[in-house]
Amino acid sequence: MTAHTIETASRNLHVLNKYEKGNNSIPVFVRLIFLRIGQIDTRAEKFQAHVAIEARWFLNSDNDENKILSTLSMDDQFRLNNGEIIKLSKDFPENNWYPQLFLLNIGQDCKEEIKYTIKKSNSQIQIREFHDVNASFYSKFDLHHFPTDIQELSISIGSALFDSEVTLDTDSNRPSGFLFQNDEDYSLDKPGHRRKRSILTIACHAARRADYFFWNGYFLVFLITTVCFSSFAIPPNGVQFRIAIACTLLLTSIAFRLTISNALPNISYLTLIDLYAIVSIFVLVILCIWHSIIGTLVFIYDEYVNLKSDSYWARIDRRIFYVLVSLYIIVHVAMGIWYYYVPISRKRQMKELDKHYRRIINESVDKNRLSIGSSSNGATKRELIV
Repeated sequence: MTAHTIETASRNLHVLNKYEKGNNSIPVFVRLIFLRIGQIDTRAEKFQAHVAIEARWFLNSDNDENKILSTLSMDDQFRLNNGEIIKLSKDFPENNWYPQLFLLNIGQDCKEEIKYTIKKSNSQIQIREFHDVNASFYSKFDLHHFPTDIQELSISIGSALFDSEVTLDTDSNRPSGFLFQNDEDYSLDKPGHRRKRSILTIACHAARRADYFFWNGYFLVFLITTVCFSSFAIPPNGVQFRIAIACTLLLTSIAFRLTISNALPNISYLTLIDLYAIVSIFVLVILCIWHSIIGTLVFIYDEYVNLKSDSYWARIDRRIFYVLVSLYIIVHVAMGIWYYYVPISRKRQMKELDKHYRRIINESVDKNRLSIGSSSNGATKRELIV
């Protein structure tokens, strides 16, 4: 028995003991399994998902137990006493207590199926409520590092009952997770945030696969900006051609920037690809300004017609070219280093957390049951189902 398994089972037992010591709130242990993640709509800040939700609670009242047992046939009662799981009828919620769970951030296109089962172990009756939900869910996205962002796809589970009647908690012995491998645009990490409050939120992390945006976003903007430096091949006295090239590429870059913005929701901050596009636009503007300045100086000093390659203004123009290209390269090197140590580093951290989570699951996969003894006063043992 691993230390982690003992710790998580003790946590659930603590919640149950808290109820028995006078707290009328019934503890309900909840876990959520992501069966499938569909389309993740960045602009609408929602995602499609097929999830399975399991809630379980113990019956601590003889009246409740007798009421439920009276609805079972003799054969079902015999199987129940032998530890088998019995499926309850659909009218169970009409005649018995249940936590009245609902999903807070669910969309309108919802397909949900609910069923109930009963299981008996060590003279304790446990009720399980299963929700099979296929719907869209709304989730606030953080796009600061777009397109190398990691999104928290969260599902919030609440109860229509007051806190004094029910306490929702994560099922530490039966961890949440997902049962699929890959998605088209994202790679997924195991659920990481579990916040205990009156509303239970379970989330997984989706790391965007940024290849598409690197080639169709960053790379195209990089090419557009880099091509503008070719205008220095035209002598300074051909300023009209230089400015024509720079302005054409500037308008192209602005139009491309608007195309990228249409793929994102209306947010009050700039994403990484926004910042890169804006910096590239500023580079093009600086080139336009310099071409105007050098053309004006050549015209003022009467070298517009007889400009030679070794003239003063031609040498100044070449030096400005070297300076601008050097700064352009330095900015990209600095940006590459920052990418490696911030957004990409965060992805590496999420992968390490995912490996740690998998190790925990592998340690407890062969543990079907966990028995915890009560205090030394001879009290009966309580068995928690893993």
